[in-house]
Amino acid sequence: MFFTLKEKHRSYFEEVRDLGWVVLLKLGIKIRKKGNSFSPHTGDYITLCPFHTEKSPSMHFYNNSSRFFCYGCGASGDVFNFISRILGHNYYGDKIKTYRWLKKNYGIPLPWEKL
Repeated sequence: MFFTLKEKHRSYFEEVRDLGWVVLLKLGIKIRKKGNSFSPHTGDYITLCPFHTEKSPSMHFYNNSSRFFCYGCGASGDVFNFISRILGHNYYGDKIKTYRWLKKNYGIPLPWEKL
């Protein structure tokens, strides 16, 4: 069966999304359980936002969608975006470093290696 590059790329991000927020522990971020997944305003996990200074936790991680949102600074995205930001890979060219970090730490093959 032949896959297009777009299909291969999508399956890569599905693998990253399947990691869930266990990756936070690898990055040294302490999280705690908060609320329930049925409330639209409460994440599954909460922590202090690493992207701005705060005293009360405002960063929410949603397990059911593998997304995050900070109610303090507005930072948001998915697991890949979070890893990129926390590692300082903020520019498009830096994303390759995030791909390599995921390969080294979780064994996820680089998208272009799957062809």
